Amino acid sequence: MLNKLIKSLNTGIIQLDAGGLIQEYNPAVEKLLGVKPENQQKFSDYTNSIRAVLVNGEALNESDSFGKLLNTKQSIIVNLPGIEGDNDKWINVRLLNEDSAEAESESDSFIILEDISDEKLLDELSDRIDKYETAHKKIHMGVWEHEVSTENVYWSEEIYKLFYRDIELGPPNYSEFTFLIHPEDRYYVDEHFQRSLIEGVSCNLDYRTNPTIGPMRYLNTQCSCIMSNNQVVKIYGTNLDVTDRALATNALKKREAELSLAAEIIKIGYWEYDVASDMFTFSDSFYNIFGTTVIKMGGYKMSSSRYSDLFIPPEDAMIVGNEALKGLNAKEPNYSKVINHGIVYSDGSIGMVEAHLFFVKDKDGKTIKAYGVIRDVTNEQTR
Repeated sequence: MLNKLIKSLNTGIIQLDAGGLIQEYNPAVEKLLGVKPENQQKFSDYTNSIRAVLVNGEALNESDSFGKLLNTKQSIIVNLPGIEGDNDKWINVRLLNEDSAEAESESDSFIILEDISDEKLLDELSDRIDKYETAHKKIHMGVWEHEVSTENVYWSEEIYKLFYRDIELGPPNYSEFTFLIHPEDRYYVDEHFQRSLIEGVSCNLDYRTNPTIGPMRYLNTQCSCIMSNNQVVKIYGTNLDVTDRALATNALKKREAELSLAAEIIKIGYWEYDVASDMFTFSDSFYNIFGTTVIKMGGYKMSSSRYSDLFIPPEDAMIVGNEALKGLNAKEPNYSKVINHGIVYSDGSIGMVEAHLFFVKDKDGKTIKAYGVIRDVTNEQTR
């Protein structure tokens, strides 16, 4: 009865004699070591290595861990590679011998093998989750899920912090959630969420939190949907605090608007020229000088020949072209030039600009780019 019980155990048991020779083992050993019963040669090779360690006290190949076991008289954990498509196993190995109080007699020696793969996996998963949560906290990112059929919602700890919500309250219902969003952004967020819910499309949107619940934050939400039978069954995603980025972007936009207004008032415009492609890139303030817009011109980019045909009077085209060639061929690393030349406004009338030209060279002295500023001086001088 006892022998039958031992054979039915999931724990592997190898019985050794006083000389370390393997006397018997139960079926669980073959399963744990990944050796099929019919492959006795492979099993013999493996167990002979164990026996050699026990007899000689030497570690042989894959039995290094068993040598450590013998020397320390402690249990050890070994990782065995998967066999024939199986996953790797984590095995706890214990040695019961004459020095162990658990052994029945001095002649009894046993190797006990226990599969702790699930425990190891849980430990690794827990450690991985801890690392993810730590990383999410550092970058102020939270994750969430929404089960459509049950209306169950999951929020990670960081989500509560982003919306200033007490974690003891649990996730909000949809009405409560919309209150957490800035009043001006609620329709925008709801529209995208409903579209994801109905059509199963992913979302990527930026919005603000309600300033009445705490200092206003800018959040980025990205979501994906899980479908079943053409129906959305779950929506999940991340919320990322992008307040610093949004404030910096807003500050740049404000500064750009201020510069654009200043440029319009004093009538200056900016441009760049790429030598390799022979293309100008103009600014809105540049087009304003000529009384036109980027929409009317079909974009910010324009070839040098088209620019000359549209905006330079024929009698000044030669002057502008020669000065440009001087800059392109100049050997000085920071060559610049100021010239005055005529321009053609969009209504066909003629004006005058002061043009500041700057040329960028590579390490060999070859011009790779030019940029500059023009200022409308029509009212300051007469041609």
